[in-house]
Parts: sequence; C-alpha cells; structure tokens
Amino acid sequence: MRLRFPYPSHQNDPSDWDHPDRHRTVAQRVSDRHLSILWEADDTRYQVLVEGGTNLGIRQAGPHEHILTPKAASDSFDFACYFAPKIELKHLPAMSKTLAATRAYWEKFWRTGGVVDFSGSTDRRAAELERRIVLSQYLTAIQSAGQVPPQETGLTMNSWNGKFHLECHWFHEAHFAL
Repeated sequence: MRLRFPYPSHQNDPSDWDHPDRHRTVAQRVSDRHLSILWEADDTRYQVLVEGGTNLGIRQAGPHEHILTPKAASDSFDFACYFAPKIELKHLPAMSKTLAATRAYWEKFWRTGGVVDFSGSTDRRAAELERRIVLSQYLTAIQSAGQVPPQETGLTMNSWNGKFHLECHWFHEAHFAL
C-alpha cells in the first residue's frame, strides 16, 4: 500500500506533486503495527495514524511517500488509516469492526432515503437518469459527511480555484431542510 501526500493546489487537479519543498511530512514508527505521520502545509496540520492487522513493513519511498507491506509472507493484509487535525485515539478499530460499521452505515443510508425506480419506463433514457440519481445520492453522502459544507463542486474537483464561495451554499443545501 502506498501513502503519498501532495501539496494542495487550487487548480482543477487539487494535488500538486511537483513542489515537495512546500510542505512537510514526518513519519514515526510507533510499534511493529503502527505508523504515525504528521503532515504540514502552510498553516494546516494533519495527523495520520496507520495500524496494521499484522506487523507492517514500512519503507520511505520519497519525501512524502511511504510503502506499507506485511512483514510476514502473505498474499494480503489489512490496515486502517485515520486522518484528523489531531489524533486522540490509541488504537483503531479492527478491520472486521470497520467493515461491519461500513455495511451498517450504507444499509441504513440506502434504506431510509427516497428512491427512484424507472424499471417500468419505456423511455430509452430512464436507465441513465436512474443511474445519475443514484450516483448523485452517493456523492452527496460522501462529500457532505464533514462538519462543514464542501466547496460547491464537493471533493471531486476544485472549480472555484480555492476561492471562498459560501454565497451559493444555501441553494445547494436548501433541499435538505425539505
């Protein structure tokens, strides 16, 4: 597994891989199964905690890049990553708990919201419209999951080049009140 940290960009591609000197990544092995990473760019600081289900091989492949592998010979391995401005956890949930929580979240999400079913439609555009509606529901869920609203185009791209754009937020969110 490869962990890479870019410098943030305000262009259409939000990842600037060409200026490694503009930010700092400090990794520290905590134990055979844990890696702690501090990432800093300008005034922004994030911490990353990586916990493997088995002992991890950790190799630094660049100034902002780490390669994680299982230490024991294996075709697969599991790990969890936690990204936050400040980490207050000592251990991350086991893979089985993470999978169970994820399954429960998406089961509830898809069963408690409104749905659209065009399976009886004879319009040749119905399947594509249904696909777009379901995709929109999914993108709304993942891009509006934080404590503050995402920028207008969400996390998909940065169309406003990082400029403050809260004046449009109300009409992107007004439907939630309904």
